[in-house]
Amino acid sequence: MTDYYKTLNLNKDATFEEIKNSYKQLAKKHHPDKGGSAEKFQEIQTAYETLSDQNKRNEYDNPQFQQQHFHQHFQQNFPGNININGFGGFPFNFFNVNQNQNQNVKKNDEMYNCVITLKEVFLGSKKNFNIKRKYNCENCNVVCVNCNGLGFDKNNQRIQLGPFFHVQNQACSHCNGSGITRIQICVQCNNTGIKFKEKNFDLFIPKGVESGKRYTYESWGEQPSKKNELPGDFIIVINIEDNPFFKRNGLDLIYQTNISLKYSIIGKEITIPYFDEDIVFNTKKISIIDPKKEYIIQNKGLRNEIGNVGNLILKFKINYPNRVLTEEEISSLQKTFLSINI
Repeated sequence: MTDYYKTLNLNKDATFEEIKNSYKQLAKKHHPDKGGSAEKFQEIQTAYETLSDQNKRNEYDNPQFQQQHFHQHFQQNFPGNININGFGGFPFNFFNVNQNQNQNVKKNDEMYNCVITLKEVFLGSKKNFNIKRKYNCENCNVVCVNCNGLGFDKNNQRIQLGPFFHVQNQACSHCNGSGITRIQICVQCNNTGIKFKEKNFDLFIPKGVESGKRYTYESWGEQPSKKNELPGDFIIVINIEDNPFFKRNGLDLIYQTNISLKYSIIGKEITIPYFDEDIVFNTKKISIIDPKKEYIIQNKGLRNEIGNVGNLILKFKINYPNRVLTEEEISSLQKTFLSINI
């Protein structure tokens, strides 16, 4: 079994934030659009989907849970002295009880990591996608009459072990397990056996969208090749890239800047590079700056489609001078502090 923690370079006690941050970094690094491996990118996506969902993560971390649950259910519903951990020297999971070969199997979903900026979160965004999928030409790919399109031989070998049967599937010899047979001459696909379908669409990403938001387009993932297969889905996952100026907390924005000791006392006009226009703010409005305090500019955060608006939170780091004051300087400062009563 693939180690999803190793895939995301994490320890097993990783927090959700650590999982999300590691995923964002690896997704950027290995994205196919940036020269990365599609296979590696898919591994990262699968690992993130599992570990970011608490229920899936619990099942992954405790693989014995489902087996134990099934054993308990089996013991409650089948009386008698039956060893469910083994029968006649064979492990219980060797048996295939009530196997249904006609059950539909969904093909793989295709995940696309859509990277957007924080400015696009602020303003909303529109992205255009073009999906092209290949599928079997229905004119020259016909269902195998020998296996009815399932890819398995009708005469499966059945081995009886006590009250159970183990069904051993064998690939259909007529179609080599593909479930289809080909007509050699076909003008519809130029004898390739393959056709293509294409979808072009716009995705409207709303203001205030959260990282990890998914948009699903059913049946546009991996396409079926056998009778009992269903197409996968095409899933777009929103990933918000880091902003050099702001950190995000819900709809609030956090802006941190450095200021000298001098200007933290007498005040200074600072320019904040906001999205639609710069915000000019004079720190005189907040008197002497406390580096442990957060200062709030109302309604200057992100907004969402239903009208909620966050705030802009200012944090200051004070740069203290690395010098020793002279006695004369200390005396001058003391006089000044006394005169202004601080």
